[in-house]
Amino acid sequence: MNDGIKEILNLLNEKGFEAYIVGGYVRDLLLKKESFDIDICTNAFPEKLKELFHLEPGFYGELHFDKEKYHFTITPYRKEKTYEKNRLIQYEWVQDLKVDLERRDFTINTLCLNKEGTLIDVYQAKEDLLNKQIKGVGNLEQKLIEDSLRILRAIRFATTLDFSLDKKLEKNLLKYKSFLKNISNYRVKEEITQILASKNFLKGIQLLKKIEALEILQLDFGSMTYYKEINKMWAQVKINRELPFTKEEKKNIVNERKKMQIVMNDCLEK
Repeated sequence: MNDGIKEILNLLNEKGFEAYIVGGYVRDLLLKKESFDIDICTNAFPEKLKELFHLEPGFYGELHFDKEKYHFTITPYRKEKTYEKNRLIQYEWVQDLKVDLERRDFTINTLCLNKEGTLIDVYQAKEDLLNKQIKGVGNLEQKLIEDSLRILRAIRFATTLDFSLDKKLEKNLLKYKSFLKNISNYRVKEEITQILASKNFLKGIQLLKKIEALEILQLDFGSMTYYKEINKMWAQVKINRELPFTKEEKKNIVNERKKMQIVMNDCLEK
């Protein structure tokens, strides 16, 4: 573990608080993938974090800052209560790590490391990593209804990691696919971009077809070829909704279509 990361964990521990690296960095470490986003969860409440780091906490009590080559996010343990339009609006701070982990979406994002590098694996997520499987945490149906972005996140993780979907998860993605209509255009663009950026993008498209999501998302992927440049990937997609591309992005995508001799009547042409 990098000394800069240990320093942050040590600071919290020395003040009497629990602190663990959680989620993506731990997952990627076990998968031997490089990662520079460090999420730390702690039982230090926002006022204590503000006092220790001299930063103003965000809506969820979280702090964001850069140190060396890493971007840190430090978030107090919380229990989620109420969602509205895919956004958490009511929650409470808690002192129990397990309660905090219960709110997370997939088991592979619940893995924790302490400052000694000891793995805390409440949901047997290491086994899911070994089996290359995306599996939900807790009441999966409720979580997909509360925040339907998790439907796309599941497919994005399956694509970028080249994992399979747990049967229960896949069944529920199909069952609650209609909730995809509640996802903002910004989030759709963000998740689909990550799927298209993966060399494994065809798997993502097949999964979207399997859960019957394409009509709801108003996207038609047709026959596609992988390119490293994301504009070339989007150029091959028929887009029937107003995704928030910048003027420059739209220009580049349209130009790429012309080069590929692709003619489409969609929202980019408006």
